[in-house]
Amino acid sequence: MDRCRVIVTFEMKEEAIPGLKERLEKSTPKTLAEKGCLAAGMYQDIEHPTHFRCIEDWESYEDLMNHLHGAGEPDPDDANPYIMANMVGKDSFHYYREVVAMSRTDRKNEDC
Repeated sequence: MDRCRVIVTFEMKEEAIPGLKERLEKSTPKTLAEKGCLAAGMYQDIEHPTHFRCIEDWESYEDLMNHLHGAGEPDPDDANPYIMANMVGKDSFHYYREVVAMSRTDRKNEDC
């Protein structure tokens, strides 16, 4: 099964940014606890602080789809409804299959 990465890019209303950060602090640990979630992060553009990029890594596309379309009770800490209500323009979703990915923690040499 191929690992999957989703990258979502969007712009927020400036006055909504503090509320977004509060919600992300509650919702991100819950996302990380879901089956198949390897990493989840939200990044704010340094030069354009109303622009954000969400990047999540999943064990499989199926795990990602279960996260996005999961059944059950709505989570009151879910940041997505807040994002949708305070977004400027349209979001952009892109799904990627991992081909090659490395990080410094993957290296055997501890001097790096």
